[in-house]
Amino acid sequence: MMNSIGEFDICYDKNSFWVCKDYHNLYILEMKNDAMEIILHIAIDDVFPEEEVQKIYSDYTSREMRLYKIMPYEDDMIIVTSVGIVRMTMCGKIVWKTIYMAYRSMQIIGHYGYESYNSIFYRIDLDNGELCLYDYNGELPPLSINGHEVRPSGDKLTIHNGLLWRMLYDSGLTLLAAIDPETGQFKYFHRFYDIAYENCVPKFIDGKIYLYDVITSVLHVLEEVEGEPEKTFCGVPMSETELEKVDITKKVNNKKPAPTYEDSDIPLFEEIKQVAHIEHACVLDAECIDSLEDYSNLIVDILSLADVRKFTIVEHTLSGSISLKKGRKKVEFTPDGSDYIDTDALLKAFNEFLPICGVKGKIFSLWMPDMLQAEMFFYTEDTEAVEKYSAENLQTDEAVDFEDMKGEIKW
Repeated sequence: MMNSIGEFDICYDKNSFWVCKDYHNLYILEMKNDAMEIILHIAIDDVFPEEEVQKIYSDYTSREMRLYKIMPYEDDMIIVTSVGIVRMTMCGKIVWKTIYMAYRSMQIIGHYGYESYNSIFYRIDLDNGELCLYDYNGELPPLSINGHEVRPSGDKLTIHNGLLWRMLYDSGLTLLAAIDPETGQFKYFHRFYDIAYENCVPKFIDGKIYLYDVITSVLHVLEEVEGEPEKTFCGVPMSETELEKVDITKKVNNKKPAPTYEDSDIPLFEEIKQVAHIEHACVLDAECIDSLEDYSNLIVDILSLADVRKFTIVEHTLSGSISLKKGRKKVEFTPDGSDYIDTDALLKAFNEFLPICGVKGKIFSLWMPDMLQAEMFFYTEDTEAVEKYSAENLQTDEAVDFEDMKGEIKW
């Protein structure tokens, strides 16, 4: 089976079919004769042609297209892209499509999809594609605190008890907001005065709301009282009891073959292969992170490049960190919270973890300007040769434009 990091991401499976994507294509796969076969491939640029989108967004170019999300709805698919949303049958027939800016935060309640990121907020009817922009032309209701008009950032939308929950950030102001999906109005807020991290995600567990600030290492806890959150205590030290409620432990025993990159379309990689022995490598889209689970999937596949197959991953959902464990030893790292792979943090963790697993080499990443947001990972034991080549041949001066760079290698 094609794996998620080399070719595409698996969105969901239904009735023996697998719905998958990369940032420009949709695929449906079916298991046939013990192998996965692509039975449908659709280029999203064909669904939203550039000239059609330009009638709404005049400065749009197809280079901006991103396929963010595919969700099941009844027997069809809801496909969320950077320029619009489309409902499509599993045979590839378009039921409806709507050109309107979207992102990866969409959540479904009943027959509506809700989208909210930064100041954007709207609803779309999944039966007919009709937009509801509420009273504020597709934005959150205006909000002013102490005379300051809030223009929020943030993009994590969560459903809980029939409400839509979001963190709002603006110039040091931090709010947890609950939005009524019927009216589009704020139901209630809670203001935090001591959260420094702008990627906290509320977790609802046993009648409490947990937010962990990775900058200050403080766990904030709210208690729901008759459906309304009231801050009953805050700043408690993180305890093992609290962590046990939300940590996700995954024991890995990966038996899939390691990816092998056999194309010759990346010149810098071809040069590296002249000085170092490399058997396994993979190329992936760097903008592929929605959750800690996405990191876990990447870790399993990338560590297979070094033939590391049995270990444990712990996703610390409150702190946003990940631990790699082998026996009693572990390595922990905290990604930066963006949609892009935090390559520096990931490689540092890998190359501290490999010796624990008895591995002699290192995992490297490789990038060239022609690859745009794609990124290659490879493993080799000829580490000194790769590091020497990088030092002697690659321009690392920050003043040099990336278009003029030959490429970049990290470890």
